[in-house]
Amino acid sequence: MSDEESYHYSDDEEEEEDYGFEYSDDDGGDGGEYKYSSNEEGENSDDGSSVGSSGVVTVNAVKKAFYLAKDKRDDDAAAEIVEAAFVKVCELESRLDPPFSSGGLWSFRALKQAVRLHLRLHLSFPCPDAVVRSYRDLLSFFRRVDADGANVFFAVRPNMIEKAVTKMLDLAASSFPAGEGPEGALGYLYSATLDAFRRPAGTGAFDGGHDRLWFRTKLRLGQLCYESGDDHGLRSAVRDLLESRGEPPEDDDAAPADLRGRPGSALCPGFAAEPSRRPRLPQPAPAAGRAPATSLLEIYALMIQLYGRTGDHGRLRDLYVRSQRVEGGIPHPRTLAVIKECGGKMYMREREFDNARRAFFDAFRSYDEAGDPGRLRCLKYQVLASMLFESGINPFDAAEARPFKDHDEIVAMTDLVRAYHDGDVKTFERVLQRNQGKIMDDPFIRTYIDDLLKTVRTRVLLRVLQPYTRTTLQFLSHQLNGVPPDDVENLLSQLILEGRLHGQIDQDNGILYRKMPQDPSLKNAKAMDDLTAAMKKMTSGLIAAVDSAITIGGDKMGRGQRWGD
Repeated sequence: MSDEESYHYSDDEEEEEDYGFEYSDDDGGDGGEYKYSSNEEGENSDDGSSVGSSGVVTVNAVKKAFYLAKDKRDDDAAAEIVEAAFVKVCELESRLDPPFSSGGLWSFRALKQAVRLHLRLHLSFPCPDAVVRSYRDLLSFFRRVDADGANVFFAVRPNMIEKAVTKMLDLAASSFPAGEGPEGALGYLYSATLDAFRRPAGTGAFDGGHDRLWFRTKLRLGQLCYESGDDHGLRSAVRDLLESRGEPPEDDDAAPADLRGRPGSALCPGFAAEPSRRPRLPQPAPAAGRAPATSLLEIYALMIQLYGRTGDHGRLRDLYVRSQRVEGGIPHPRTLAVIKECGGKMYMREREFDNARRAFFDAFRSYDEAGDPGRLRCLKYQVLASMLFESGINPFDAAEARPFKDHDEIVAMTDLVRAYHDGDVKTFERVLQRNQGKIMDDPFIRTYIDDLLKTVRTRVLLRVLQPYTRTTLQFLSHQLNGVPPDDVENLLSQLILEGRLHGQIDQDNGILYRKMPQDPSLKNAKAMDDLTAAMKKMTSGLIAAVDSAITIGGDKMGRGQRWGD
């Protein structure tokens, strides 16, 4: 099925639409069934104007024009004709007496359909300019006011606006490539949305109370900057997000005490500008119905990604630890997954493989809950960390991971785990060579392949050496699938230094002399024997001393001396 065939016009708001015809006294209806009168023949004209011969536009005429436009869309009419039909709806509603007396509901729906039409066409015939133009018209619709400054489109509720804009941005995000960054069409849509719902100067409130819409769009823009490699744009987005939540970086209470109060170095270095050069934005109260902790975690997710890419490892660890202490928030599972994935990579870099495998597993579960394909990537990372940790537990024994062990992207890791636990280094290396695309193409996994091979070879060495007291390095090289003897010697030296192997290496002859470890029970028995011998010696000494004292006393009595003299 092509992208165009799979595209559909599902619209939650349309469930609220009334597909019947309603009448007011001004419409001239009698409350009965809709009938075409002789003076409404213009409503059946080809141009879909739905205007009677008298030239008076009614609400019913606007409704009919909207549904005629939808019929043309469903009949796969030319895009220009369909767009013109929806634009005609807005024109008709503006000609009501007074203009837009219906509250702008039909123009709002028509503009939504126009944006969706261009998004649909963009999947087959890229037309970013048309999408941007129709979306810009939709946004400008929300800001119209009458001569008294009142909102013209009173029938369009704020929740309808937020839901519609969110849907448009979701569709756009799936239609436009993120690689173009904020300078592309998708970045323009985000920026236009932020401008449409910006905070008026001198106030702490957002236009129309759309704080949540502004915040989520800013998050989208920040993520787009990250994916396109625009670190400057990402820093700017994070700075605005923190300020919108009343948490300017330089005043953040969670920052280290020695950094607190220093501009640009407290919570996120470089994010805070000098107050004299950049005026502080008004600080609004947290959005109603939204936990501040949730917003904070979403901002932390962006910052952690940035720190991970720029190599600011100290602040990455500090921010990750703080994110784990945030309580009360209910963020999207993907937000938690991003934080955990970055934390797992941090632990891997610091060679804390046990913590890394736990973090990657948490990230895998969160991605899985969100239905995000990143779950497969994190499952690979968890398997990698488990083997580096030399865990004896198969990662695929977990109930959450078991369904994925035969997945095309994961089966290579499944084979690696099996060879690892079997101590079969030949099969292990063969799996790596056979699955270069699925394993080695990931730069993060590729970074730790040498460590992984060293871990597997070490595991095999310890198993092979178990029954021997003397072994040639050439024999061990053969057991490790032809590893050079010099590399074998390095592995043995490392094991000896770590205390995991007791022995000596004869470098001249290439022989390992291994000291067999003493049985702990025999060692304890020898200690008991030594203790018994010492006690016997002490007892013999005491007996000899007593006998000597008795002998001396008997001699004194024999010479006529009394006891006590």
